[in-house]
Amino acid sequence: MQSVPYNNPGNIRNVNQQWIGQTGQQNGFCVFQTMELGYRALFINLNSYINSGFTTIQSIINKWTPVSENRPGIPQIYAKALGIDVNFDIRKMDFWEFAVPFAKEMTFIENSIIQDIEEIWTVADNIEDLEVNEIIGGDPQERNGIYYSIFTVIVFAILYRVFFHKSSRIFRLFKYKFL
Repeated sequence: MQSVPYNNPGNIRNVNQQWIGQTGQQNGFCVFQTMELGYRALFINLNSYINSGFTTIQSIINKWTPVSENRPGIPQIYAKALGIDVNFDIRKMDFWEFAVPFAKEMTFIENSIIQDIEEIWTVADNIEDLEVNEIIGGDPQERNGIYYSIFTVIVFAILYRVFFHKSSRIFRLFKYKFL
């Protein structure tokens, strides 16, 4: 994997957040120990934007890049590389199917370095720490299992309240008829 300045493929600015693997800052940008940690921060930042309502390439680029640095036509370059419209709602895509090509394009636009997409996929596949998986949402099967468990608990709580709680009309009828 080719190195980019400060191991920061997304040109993430140094603000009030300390990223895992951040070793400092240079000229206002975060410096990371490795490219992998720089991509990790890029993916977390991207997911944070999406979860905050920036759901199109147009809105993400406008948020990511200050207006003073945002060159005309940049969102269209991203959209063309991803094969979608600049105003397409990216929540309709799998996060990683969007994030990896986006990161490849960002590495080129921000740093003039063409990164092999397979190497970026390898980085994405190797992101295993829980913090990232919690932010990104983890495995869809796992999320569905959690939702099913929550749904089951809610249903049983409602059923208990309706049929067995002492103040329930059904409980009182049952008590007087059968007990």
